[in-house]
Parts: sequence; structure tokens; C-alpha cells
Amino acid sequence: MHRLPQIDGGNLSLAQGEVQSAGAPQRRSVSDQEVDETLNAALRRIRPAATQICHEMRVGVCTWQFRVSANRSLNASAGANGLIVINRGIVEYAANEEEVAMVIAHEIGHQAADHVATGQRNQAVGSVVGAILLGALGPPRRTQAASTSPIRPRRQAPVSAARSAASRIPRSRSARPTTSQP
Repeated sequence: MHRLPQIDGGNLSLAQGEVQSAGAPQRRSVSDQEVDETLNAALRRIRPAATQICHEMRVGVCTWQFRVSANRSLNASAGANGLIVINRGIVEYAANEEEVAMVIAHEIGHQAADHVATGQRNQAVGSVVGAILLGALGPPRRTQAASTSPIRPRRQAPVSAARSAASRIPRSRSARPTTSQP
């Protein structure tokens, strides 16, 4: 099993200092062809090792479908059934192919660790538990204390922070598959 090295306070401070001194990333102009070439080159470099490690872990999804989105934001996502969407902005902001490969590796890590399926299961279990608890409480009681309470009932059920954040991420309807083969 592969494990990450321990990070001590000194290494963490060094990393934080490097991030802070780097400043804001700069977007560069790239063609559609350069986006595809950069993503495919990064995939060719990382996919063999990622596939091997994923199969050794025996946990998550090890067959990935890569899509590139026309979205220019600095973002990528891992979805159900091995889908990984890389926004065009990743290539526009990346200083080199290695940085693009790091983003791809991060999203593959979500798939290999089964975070997508675990998140979906946790969300479903939370919904069921919430419904059971609400049912056990019965109908709301109206008392004088309740009517003057500073806590107001919500109009809709609360959602998880991840689901709330995910709902604000634009969906990649314009995503297109990359040309790299498995």
C-alpha cells in the first residue's frame, strides 16, 4: 500500500511560505489544439502509474473517462462512473505540463479512493437518517417560547456543504472527450 510521508510543522510552514510568495496565477492564451495536446501529454505520463496504484489499492474506480470543458475557471472535478472533467482554465493557468498532470492526479485520487461513491452513499444515508429523525420528532409544536425563539425554521431541508458547493459549479454540458486512449 502506498502512503504519503508525514508532514511536520517545518515542512508545512515552508510550503505555506512558497504558496504565499508565488502570487496569483496568470492566465495565458492557448488554442484548443494546445489544450488537447497538453492534457493528452499529461495523461500519457500519469495514467500508467495511476492505473497501477489504483488497482493495488483495490478500493475505487480505476477506469476513467476524461473530458475537457470549455470553462475557463481554474477547476476540475471527479464524477460518477470514473468521469473526470478538466476545465480549459487548468491549461490556461498552468505554467507547464507537470502542473496539469498534478491536477489530473488529484482527480484520479478522488476516483481511486472512492470519494465520489462514498460521498453519494453518505448523502443518501444522511437523507434517510434525517427523515427518520424528523419523523420521530413528530409534528412541530407551537408554544409561546417557540414563537419568540430567534431560531427560525428553514423552508427547505439543509444540504451538505459539498452538495451546496457542487450546485454552484457550472455543469460541463460543453465538455468533450479527450483523444487519449486507455
